[in-house]
Amino acid sequence: MADDDVSLDGATPEVVAYHLMLRIMAVEGRPLTGSASVASKVTRNVVLDAYADCLEAVRGNRSRRTVAPRV
Repeated sequence: MADDDVSLDGATPEVVAYHLMLRIMAVEGRPLTGSASVASKVTRNVVLDAYADCLEAVRGNRSRRTVAPRV
């Protein structure tokens, strides 16, 4: 089953956060799965921070960052 086909109905927040992290990492060009992951090294801290951010977002606890106005 491809990542795009994953059903998250009834999944725990942790499972949803994990799949969100995989999608974000892939979109950013740093996939954690597949053959492309060998070419793009990602540190443990990057993975843990990304998962923690995703878990906060899934649980609704992610604080919104304000964007500084352009001058």
